[in-house]
Amino acid sequence: MISFFHDLDKKHEIFKARLYFFSAFICSFIFYFFMTHINPSYIDFFGGRLVVALLALCGFFATYISPINFKIIRLFLYSITIGYLALYLYLLNVNHWSVFHRWSYFVVASILCSSALAWPDYLFNTFFGLLAPLIFSFNTPLTSLELIHFHSANFVTVLLIGYSVRSHFRYKHEAGILAQTLADKSKMAALGEMAAGVSHEVNNPLAVLTTSGEQLKRLVEKKQFDQKRFLDLIDKINRMTYRISKIVKGLKEFSSEGHAEADEQIDCKEIIIQTLKHFEHKFQAAGVKSSLSLPKFNVYSIGQKIQISMVLINLLDNAFDACRDEKYPHIQVSLSILDNFAKITIFDNGPGVPEELVAKIMQPFFTTKELGAGPGLGLSIALGIAQRHNGKLYIDKDVSPSCFTLLLPMVEPK
Repeated sequence: MISFFHDLDKKHEIFKARLYFFSAFICSFIFYFFMTHINPSYIDFFGGRLVVALLALCGFFATYISPINFKIIRLFLYSITIGYLALYLYLLNVNHWSVFHRWSYFVVASILCSSALAWPDYLFNTFFGLLAPLIFSFNTPLTSLELIHFHSANFVTVLLIGYSVRSHFRYKHEAGILAQTLADKSKMAALGEMAAGVSHEVNNPLAVLTTSGEQLKRLVEKKQFDQKRFLDLIDKINRMTYRISKIVKGLKEFSSEGHAEADEQIDCKEIIIQTLKHFEHKFQAAGVKSSLSLPKFNVYSIGQKIQISMVLINLLDNAFDACRDEKYPHIQVSLSILDNFAKITIFDNGPGVPEELVAKIMQPFFTTKELGAGPGLGLSIALGIAQRHNGKLYIDKDVSPSCFTLLLPMVEPK
């Protein structure tokens, strides 16, 4: 489930890369404008600026063409870094290390270091930003004191930026670990809900196994070797054993990582019925009435069955919490078709989501429950699962503020 938070982080990094490329494109010409107006005698290399600007433009479009492939994006970032620093080192030398060009190099190197998308990017930019002027400064007309001042300023700047950048990536890593832990806890809570219903499901076949075993024992003790009776009892034992093994397998798959499960054809009717079974005992104990409305035909989608089941568990669990204190608590689940989507609706007669919270209800770590009742990840994880299945999850305000709708793309049955 942590992949949902990685997706959010990637969206942030892609936006940062786009801003970086756009800034590089604009700054290439802004610096040229300032330099030619401050002192027309300065030598400039417009061709070099044009190359950097084109690289920035290509990188900007690459974030739209291939937003997930960070290798391509970072390749453009490295190219712009080397291009920019090479350009300003060339200008430093041909303009005899003028104050303006030293200041320009200092600003450009600082921007490149502070805009790193990852810690290795910062080290790469710092290495070139500090090492290159050290090597080229041997041929400068500057005095030793001026060189010490220039290099010291560069070193102190990248050191301070490095501390800030390192802290940012360290805290982001720790936040990722925390999000993983909370996501695991949320998943285990859903697993607990599932296990409560499964215990009831397992007890029935266990009772049949016990009864069949006792009947076989009595037949053997009485030496009544009725072949048909024996085969019937053995067949019943095999069927009950298989039923229990399927339940255990389902729990094992649910507790494993979702990405380990391969996409498969999903029977939406079947998954709704199976998920509701896990809540039967809980609903009965709390006096919550549930109703189910399904079409006569089967509706199919493609995805990961366990993850879709987790979405339904989260929605049913929230519906239960919302309506259990009502005088006549009621939860209604329905399946229908909307355009080319399977539409799964879960409605409860609770107070619903207040209008001012509708926009926030699916944000990570946002919860309307009491402190300690939950990490506030259920709906955000469910939303992430729906989006990864090319579907949607939303509050259907046209029906009720207590109505959640899950849309999954329909496919033809195999």
